[in-house]
Amino acid sequence: PFVFWNILSSIAWAILNVFLGYFSGSLVVRIFKNWSSGLSLIFIVITITVLFYWFIKKKDHSLKNSFRTGSLSFIEYLKNKNWFKKLISKYPFISLYIKESKNAAEKIFGSVLIFIFLISTYLLILILDVF
Repeated sequence: PFVFWNILSSIAWAILNVFLGYFSGSLVVRIFKNWSSGLSLIFIVITITVLFYWFIKKKDHSLKNSFRTGSLSFIEYLKNKNWFKKLISKYPFISLYIKESKNAAEKIFGSVLIFIFLISTYLLILILDVF
């Protein structure tokens, strides 16, 4: 009985593996045909994120210090723009917020980063046609 069941299970195992390989192989090909541009875009985004993280760590900075310096330089960049000066003249509470609020520069810079992240996520969903 052992030899009979052993031969039967080996035949079933071989057939199962062949069919799994065939169907999963055709599935992988279909995924790469339909989503090749989207997958390459995801790969590019992941690569840029890893390079950004590596660049910060290479300079022996922490992410917190890099965020703080980036946010202060972003606020200085905004203050030099004419449209931002017009915005501040029209809505003076913005300049009061920047001057008086603790960590205002970081809050504004973080909001811009979150907005960029949400827009890029939305574009990835559109490109990959997930929903």
